[in-house]
Amino acid sequence: MNRRAFCGLAAWAALTGTAGAAQSASQEFRIFRKDREIGVHRLDFVTDGKEARVSIAIDLAVGIGPITFYRYMHRNDERWAGGRLVGFESSTSDNGKILAARAERVGDMLRVQGVDGVTTLPGTTLPTTY
Repeated sequence: MNRRAFCGLAAWAALTGTAGAAQSASQEFRIFRKDREIGVHRLDFVTDGKEARVSIAIDLAVGIGPITFYRYMHRNDERWAGGRLVGFESSTSDNGKILAARAERVGDMLRVQGVDGVTTLPGTTLPTTY
């Protein structure tokens, strides 16, 4: 398990084990390419005792001086309750190519809408969110 996953899971475990008042935590990582910082990856965790939310923001830019050759921006918001994914909304700009997906729990299933249309998946499905 890498450091990012470990820190995220540790923060998540600390939050979801607490009932009552709203709790929050954040983790931010700098992203490097060949010893040069090219972006940031931020995770925000919030729980109110009933539902937990995880927000992900990734921003990358690769270039030379003021000229950018590649840009990546990702936003994802997940909602969890009772250890199950309730839904998410995700959008990504991969060097100008826009991708988006959203999911909502419908009974024991997840209804997912993305670039390829709508599909229904088992409610135990876990998102990669990237």
